[in-house]
Amino acid sequence: MELELLITALILASAYLLWRDVARERIFRAALRARPCAGVEWYRAHRAKPAAIRAFLHLVVDAWALPPELALRLRPDDRVDVLHAWRNQGAVMD
Repeated sequence: MELELLITALILASAYLLWRDVARERIFRAALRARPCAGVEWYRAHRAKPAAIRAFLHLVVDAWALPPELALRLRPDDRVDVLHAWRNQGAVMD
């Protein structure tokens, strides 16, 4: 009985965390579509957090390249961060 409750709690916690990451990524993408500069500002404010890097990498990988309007707004050190994370995306995205 206790094991079943523990397994159920773990499944519910995993589902919540997955839902939260998906919601966060949708917010990020909506902000980027509405105003490319907003996405970059959000990334700069949260870049120390793995979820922000993961969301940004999903965007980069989906488009296979940075959109021109986004690339123009990135500072050189941001480009280095993104490219470095992209090279190590297997470790970052897992």
